[in-house]
Amino acid sequence: MRALTIAAGVAALVGVALLVTVLLPMGDSSLYEPSPELKPLNELQERGRQIYIREGCWYCHTQQVRNLSMDVRYYGRVSEPGEYAYLSPVLLGTERTGPDLARVGGVYSDDWHLAHFINPRYTVPRSIMPSFSYLSQEELEALIAYVQSLGGAEAERRAEMQRRMKRAMLEAQRLGKEEEMMQAMVPASYRSLENPLAGSAEAVLLGRKLFAENCSGCHGSGGGGDGPAAKYLAPKPANFTSAEFMSTASDGRLYYSILRGVPGTAMHPFGAKLTEREVWSIIAYLRTLEE
Repeated sequence: MRALTIAAGVAALVGVALLVTVLLPMGDSSLYEPSPELKPLNELQERGRQIYIREGCWYCHTQQVRNLSMDVRYYGRVSEPGEYAYLSPVLLGTERTGPDLARVGGVYSDDWHLAHFINPRYTVPRSIMPSFSYLSQEELEALIAYVQSLGGAEAERRAEMQRRMKRAMLEAQRLGKEEEMMQAMVPASYRSLENPLAGSAEAVLLGRKLFAENCSGCHGSGGGGDGPAAKYLAPKPANFTSAEFMSTASDGRLYYSILRGVPGTAMHPFGAKLTEREVWSIIAYLRTLEE
């Protein structure tokens, strides 16, 4: 009798849990309404989504920003049901071996994604993601188009801004005004900043380690702008061994570029990943690389 009572209690508890978490929400029509900025994928993006599914990208990458402070810090606002209205199957995922991709669109340039898919170690030296170099150029372009769409209209605006800035950067480079344009992107409040860790041997050691882990794929192990990813990138990564470049790049300019990224280039923001001390340590290390 006692066993039956316990079983009935457990069954009732499970029933209530299902009612509250599954059945009642299913009757909420607002959950099925598309988010205001959501739109169906175009033909290229949909092809990329099918490649994403076929290649098992969703095995390791989620597409859901959970209601956790850590998620919001790294990936942006919490995901909402309406963001998945046009998608079937929904690729929320449960295994986050790699970073979440729900709002990755436009955070990285098309060039960065190309190098990353060909060999993830080119852009993220410690990545365990497999290479997708066997995909055709057309498949890579479709996959990039899909990834750049993740995050809805906001993501596509970022991605288009990246492409627009790339064209402007390449034109500035052709005219010999690249650094002038780069400086103009940095707010005046940052330009005058000086490295509080300048001359610290401890900071240089930490900076060398962080540079190898995060920057060497594009900028090269010696900082010469000749990393394995560089051949896929335009504009090319900065050469930190160039005395001419380093003499014009203030500490504040370097700090802002690492913190916020450089639109139009493969230099993406590290502000959510690195602490202030770590960014200044990298800059301390960069100052030791001048020829």
